[in-house]
Amino acid sequence: GKMDVQCPSCHALHWAAEKLSKSSISHPMFGTCCKSGKVELPMLQNPPQELQHLFDGTDYESKHFLDNIRSYNSAFAFVSLGLKVQPHNDPNLPTTGPRQYKIKGALWHAMGSLLPETGKDPVYAQLYIVAPETALEQRLANNA
Repeated sequence: GKMDVQCPSCHALHWAAEKLSKSSISHPMFGTCCKSGKVELPMLQNPPQELQHLFDGTDYESKHFLDNIRSYNSAFAFVSLGLKVQPHNDPNLPTTGPRQYKIKGALWHAMGSLLPETGKDPVYAQLYIVAPETALEQRLANNA
């Protein structure tokens, strides 16, 4: 089906099957987006002017960025999010629902080499740049 049922609190789109069982189709409530209005996020700030220009500009650099945005996004699909998680005792963060973290300090992306070290088998993203048969053989060997 279509994802066309709007949360009355935050206006996120959902499938009808995602509504809470205690709600009806005519008055749906959802717990996965804003916990039925209990979570409110502030409006996003405007991005830096240089980044906004890449989206709104009409010059070559902007056109190149928009033409290749999926490639840029894919490049980050193979990175790991790095941060130091410290236990928190914040009573304002809910204990149910999706995990929430407060991040203090630096947040970084860790990206490994696209080529395996000499004498080592390819792993993770390295398997995506070899022939499909080779990748399958390596995955099967990793499971042995």
